[in-house]
Amino acid sequence: MKVENQFHDLKSDGFTILKKIIPKSAINNLKENIYQSTFSNKMKSPDKILFVANLFKHNQSIAKYLLNTKLTNLIKLCLGEHHKISFVSSIINEPGTSRGKWHTDWPFNRHNAGHIDSPYPDAIMHITTVWMLSEFSHENGGTLILPKSHKNSFNPTSYSKDPILLNLDNEMNVTGDPGDVLVFDSRLWHATASNLTNDPRISVIIRFAPWWLNLDVLKPGSRQRKFLLNSTKLPENVIPLFTKSEFNNLPDKIKPLMIQYLNM
Repeated sequence: MKVENQFHDLKSDGFTILKKIIPKSAINNLKENIYQSTFSNKMKSPDKILFVANLFKHNQSIAKYLLNTKLTNLIKLCLGEHHKISFVSSIINEPGTSRGKWHTDWPFNRHNAGHIDSPYPDAIMHITTVWMLSEFSHENGGTLILPKSHKNSFNPTSYSKDPILLNLDNEMNVTGDPGDVLVFDSRLWHATASNLTNDPRISVIIRFAPWWLNLDVLKPGSRQRKFLLNSTKLPENVIPLFTKSEFNNLPDKIKPLMIQYLNM
């Protein structure tokens, strides 16, 4: 599919899927590598979900695939020539993972200190990509999405209480093969789906922001973070910073996209 058609799908439906971004021959080693890094460095997360923020501090094996032109051309159409990476997280949904609440991603989630208040303008301001290292299926809990929900001027976290273990009309599981990448507008309503199999579902979540979007609230110890945490009394994601040696190991073309997370 041409990039212009995928951009159209993303604007219309809120998502598209890029096929075979990671070659089949690389999947098994990559999958095992990232599983081990995630297990060894896991952070606090919901039951039966393993999670690591800024995976590239520990494992950069997936980084070179971010240079695939199918992805880079689509991100440029969405966010412009000058953009940056806001999050790189590994997420493993273990067998028995329960269905989660409907939500939207940062910076639209009102349960975070740094968020954009609704009503939202109809503009792409942040992109989420889900890198499938396992097959995504109905059985193993391929991410639940609500197509076209990015067009709403509000989202589930706009309510005082999340409504949101409900089954919604038109919800669907994302399905795809290892190596495929789900790309969606971060305003799109989505939720964790139950993993009913005996195998973990392994993925890496990489999010992109336009050059102008302030990421300082995500940086540990920043003045902006301290101000918003104190004034809103809400929690916020935190991105562990790179050491110089960790940062220097990144591919040269990825470094400008993550320079904001270098511990100077």
